[in-house]
Amino acid sequence: MPEDDWLYYVDGELVTAFGLQRAHERWGREPDRFLMAMQQVGLPVDSSFLPQEPGEHPTSEGSNAAASRLRRAALALLDQALGLRLPRVVMAGPLLTIPLSTWHWVSAFLGEINLALWFVREQTPEQLLSALGLDPATARLEPLTMIDGETVRAGRVKAWAFALDFSLMAGWDPLWGWDQTAQALSMGTEVALFQTNPKVTSLSYFADGKKVCEFEPLSSCWRSGSEPDRLVEQMRQVGLAVDPPPQPDESAALAATLALLRQGLGIPLPQPLLESPLLTASPSAWQWHEDEEALLVLLLVRRADPEHLLHHWVTWSGADPASAQVLTRDEAWAQLPAPSAAWLRAGQAGEWAVLLVSQQPPADWQQWQWLQELAAETELIELSRHFTRGLCFDQLAYAVNGELVTAFDPVHPASRHGQDPDRLVEAMRQVGLRVTVPSEEEAEAERDQDAPTPELAALELLTRALGIQLPAAVVEGPLLTVRVPPAQG
Repeated sequence: MPEDDWLYYVDGELVTAFGLQRAHERWGREPDRFLMAMQQVGLPVDSSFLPQEPGEHPTSEGSNAAASRLRRAALALLDQALGLRLPRVVMAGPLLTIPLSTWHWVSAFLGEINLALWFVREQTPEQLLSALGLDPATARLEPLTMIDGETVRAGRVKAWAFALDFSLMAGWDPLWGWDQTAQALSMGTEVALFQTNPKVTSLSYFADGKKVCEFEPLSSCWRSGSEPDRLVEQMRQVGLAVDPPPQPDESAALAATLALLRQGLGIPLPQPLLESPLLTASPSAWQWHEDEEALLVLLLVRRADPEHLLHHWVTWSGADPASAQVLTRDEAWAQLPAPSAAWLRAGQAGEWAVLLVSQQPPADWQQWQWLQELAAETELIELSRHFTRGLCFDQLAYAVNGELVTAFDPVHPASRHGQDPDRLVEAMRQVGLRVTVPSEEEAEAERDQDAPTPELAALELLTRALGIQLPAAVVEGPLLTVRVPPAQG
């Protein structure tokens, strides 16, 4: 007998709840809150025994009658305990109605069991079963009474034959998966395959022997196939993401980080400083191409001499300190042979020495070891961007007396490390850097609660794009049912 529950909440807290078939097992803050009313309406509050009406027999029909009686008692409890009545005339009259998706029944399966849902246009259920490697002659017409992981159920809705494979084995090949079966089945027609298991869900569409489009509903912006964008318009209509998520706004993160230097540490770093005459060195030994490894650094050291800082970097990197000269930004760029050439510029911002670096890192580059030496007995801030193997890594590091206090990626400032990673948290908040990762509750609150799950949206796509509808009544009704033979080997 299917389970029915009765639950009562007050101010977001569960007061009492019970299953209609097990009304003696109650839970909640006050499980016996409506005990007397439950007794008055005939709910079995003391045992699991369901009293039978005169002439009622312990058959399936009798069980259905008992279940109906319990549901009537549960509705009577609403009236008895809460004064809430739902007359038939109200229920039968005009009400605000929100249609349930044709595919709502699939929700019970998602993340819980295996299911491969096949559709093929203009073929019979028997032809589909044969294509999946099963013998239609062994099929029996049976309703769905329970989920059997060794059966395939097949039927037809309008122009489409369909099959529900609870084994995930029908038509499966260890090397090709379902692709070979689906491609052969789609010759001269169309095939749709929705597959879900506790780990992953996917939707594939085949036509004329080719895989046209395939994606996972939870990452539908990443699609494959001969025409991955064939169904994009319908995907948009059902709320599936069709474009990759926007990349983090690195420019905004950089601007906030520079604001952090000013507000959090009181470092004046005006734009004119970066364009004014500064000590500039062009270590020609470091010419690099734009597709190679590169390093961009803004380095600030309190109470340091800019010229000493620049010469220290140049010497450490193996270049000639005598190459340094005072140049404006435009003069420096004019002297460089290419925009990708290495350069160093040094200047002063208040009591902070400033060094700007653009170069290819030396092969034996040990960044933190060198920065520790500079930070001994003072404060140091490094804002760097390191390009390597097509990837980009940003970092802001703050060191005091040779020890790393805090460091983080400006684009992902919630992840910090160091001896005191939260040292700059208040200033980070003030400049708009997010210092905490949103909790699951916060992330859930930000989602559109009325939007369908991506998995159901993917099935709704079949309705919009291909006209496929598979109501629960069809799934639960009599269908051709075949047992999947055990795998050989």
